[in-house]
Amino acid sequence: MRNSNVVELNSTLELLNESELYSFKGGLAGGQSETEIPEVIIPAPDHGGNDDGDGGFDDGSNPPGWNDDDPPGWNDNDDPFPPDGGGIDDNNTPPPPNNLPGTLPAMCQQDPDSGSCAVRALDWVGKYLGVSGLNKDDFAEFFGAKTPAEAFNTFEIGPGTTPSQYHTAINSFFTSTNISSPTDINIHVGQGHPVLTTLIMPDGGLHATVITGIDVSTGMVTMANSLAGGGFETVAFSSLNIAGLNAITGVQNNSVVTKYTSDTGDWWTHCSIY
Repeated sequence: MRNSNVVELNSTLELLNESELYSFKGGLAGGQSETEIPEVIIPAPDHGGNDDGDGGFDDGSNPPGWNDDDPPGWNDNDDPFPPDGGGIDDNNTPPPPNNLPGTLPAMCQQDPDSGSCAVRALDWVGKYLGVSGLNKDDFAEFFGAKTPAEAFNTFEIGPGTTPSQYHTAINSFFTSTNISSPTDINIHVGQGHPVLTTLIMPDGGLHATVITGIDVSTGMVTMANSLAGGGFETVAFSSLNIAGLNAITGVQNNSVVTKYTSDTGDWWTHCSIY
């Protein structure tokens, strides 16, 4: 059986001439006739280093060019092999979304008609920074509400704090930097600095939130917001009417912080006063 197979193969090869060994016809699927199918010639490789493309072989002596304007606005400096291996410019790749590192505390929701946002935002920042013993009642007492009843009247059915009181509290408990742009937010969030944000609401009132993340490529920011469902929301920065941005860089080492972190009998440690 083996010898007969060899003889049969040799007979078949004798029927092929040299030109047929180097040419291949396209398949005849679809009912085309053989004359309708263009002949494809595969030339022998040229190892002489000529990159004129006539043989489809490139020995690397002249790498192919790349179009830096495809897509428009991207430029890889004529490097056909950019560092990330991609065909678009790695130098102009938008940065990824930037969020505060670590586990974020929960943000308690408030009644839409209450004025407790400042207390909740300040408490959130203290929790994120890991300040032991600092709770919502400490900020309430700082604002003058010494008991649960006074806090309820001031923050739940009353207007809450004034802008002056709020900024005094920020400066008394924390170290901060006034900032103004998404670029500033991106820098500080990347450094682990929550950004206290004062918003001007449609009715003209002020509302305190905390920016916890930003995507500069899309202009979206994530906020801990006591008016948002679940306590967090992601919105377009351009849609916010902002009265002030305070990047919180640390905790003050002073008598105010010592007083409120060392006191006992905290009475507002949960979401609600009672």
